[in-house]
Amino acid sequence: MKNACKWATSAVVVRISRQAETAVLNIADDGPGIAAKKIEKLGRRGARLDEEMPGTGLGLAIATEILELNGGTISYAPSPGRGLAVEMRLPLARSRSQI
Repeated sequence: MKNACKWATSAVVVRISRQAETAVLNIADDGPGIAAKKIEKLGRRGARLDEEMPGTGLGLAIATEILELNGGTISYAPSPGRGLAVEMRLPLARSRSQI
């Protein structure tokens, strides 16, 4: 969310849904976007695509590690029209009756 707000021109769209036993969070902004060849660098510790903007390059890497430790995933794609779209998927916790 912080990156989407930092880069958005005027809008950030957040959608939350459930697909089977998975929680899905989609965040899309209308900012300048990222070249397809650079998208693969997102989520790597210390990888910063714009050294002129404030930041450490750790936020997306930490989010990626947390998701992966909990069986989730994160993916990046150009947002429809303009900007960047991020999708995070995380398995739902089991209820006590399922344990």
